[in-house]
Amino acid sequence: MEEFISNIIETGLGYIPEFTMKDIVILAVSLIICLLFAMFGYKLLRGFVAFISLLVGAFVGLAIADFLKLDDTFHLVFMLVGAVLLLLVGFFLYKVGLFMVVASSVFSAAMAVLPPFVQSEYLVPAALVTALLLGIFAAFFVRPIVIVVSSISGGIMFSNILTDFVLSKIKTLDPSGATAAVVLVLGGLIGIFGMYWQFTHTKKE
Repeated sequence: MEEFISNIIETGLGYIPEFTMKDIVILAVSLIICLLFAMFGYKLLRGFVAFISLLVGAFVGLAIADFLKLDDTFHLVFMLVGAVLLLLVGFFLYKVGLFMVVASSVFSAAMAVLPPFVQSEYLVPAALVTALLLGIFAAFFVRPIVIVVSSISGGIMFSNILTDFVLSKIKTLDPSGATAAVVLVLGGLIGIFGMYWQFTHTKKE
């Protein structure tokens, strides 16, 4: 009897996520940023232009350093240089920064939620072309495109981070393929509410 109870307790504990303090801080900060983007993407657009310019610049710098097969020190240098350069570009050339925000948000959201549902070699090119087109159109229709993109992207990234992070910490669960529906439903709900909130709490241009 004691062994039976012990097995039940051990099995149950296996479904409890194991978090360190570092995990909790990273998760909390990531989720707060995603929620802010979903609920206040248009109002805080300048801030997100700077933030995403930094991220894109760091990614581009890392990609260049990796392509050139440089060592770890140069990887860091290229990341910092790329981040600073694109931050300056986004600050002084607002439309370019706006393009980066919209295009990167659309592409990242599409790649976070679509692969489990769309098995096609054309998925990545289609997502990339759609992201680039919306990034261009955002220069002419700033408010509606930024609100729709930030709400949906913020919602999807929130649910994606939450489900992936939590499920990956559960020892007895294989999260592969298990989060797609949750990400889509939860992200969609947050996105719809975010759009409603932003359209009703921001002024038309």
